[in-house]
Amino acid sequence: MEEFKERAKAQNLNIYDSNNTPSNERYVGQLGDGREMITWLFREAKVGKVSNVFTLDRDYTVAVMTSKADEGYRPLDDALKAEITVFVKKEKQGKEIISKLSGDASLDDLAKAFPGDAVVSSSSDVKLNAHRSPTSATTQLPSASRSLLKMANARSHSLVRVALQ
Repeated sequence: MEEFKERAKAQNLNIYDSNNTPSNERYVGQLGDGREMITWLFREAKVGKVSNVFTLDRDYTVAVMTSKADEGYRPLDDALKAEITVFVKKEKQGKEIISKLSGDASLDDLAKAFPGDAVVSSSSDVKLNAHRSPTSATTQLPSASRSLLKMANARSHSLVRVALQ
C-alpha cells in the first residue's frame, strides 16, 4: 500500500478512501457511480491487490483493497457507535412525533405541540397545480397536495377531514 501511495504522489494523483463499503453500494465517495468497482471489490479483490482501470463518470480510477472485514457482526467501534446513536435518536424522535399526533386533537392543538415548526392557516385559493401556498411563501404545495389527496381518498385520518371541511 505504501508503494501505491508513493507512486500516486509522484504522479500528482489523488487518493480517496472509502471505508466500510457495503456490497450493495452504488457510489464510491466523491467519484460517482462506482458499481463496477464495488463488484470487483467483493468478487475478485484481495488485500493489497491493485485493480485494473475503471472508468467512473469522467475519471479513470484504480482501486486497492486495504482491508477485509470478517463475516458476521462488525466490531463495536466509534464509527459504529455513531451510526447506532443517529439511528436510535431518529427512532425516538419518530415515536415522540407519532405520540403527539395521535388522538383527536384539532389542527391548532397539534400546531401547539410543535412550536416553530407547524403553522395552521387557511386559504380559499389553493390550487393543486400551484407550487407555493397563497398564504405562505415557504409551503411546498405539490407534496402537501399529494399527501392530502391520498389521505382524503382513504378517508382514514381525522386531520384530513378537518383540513378539507
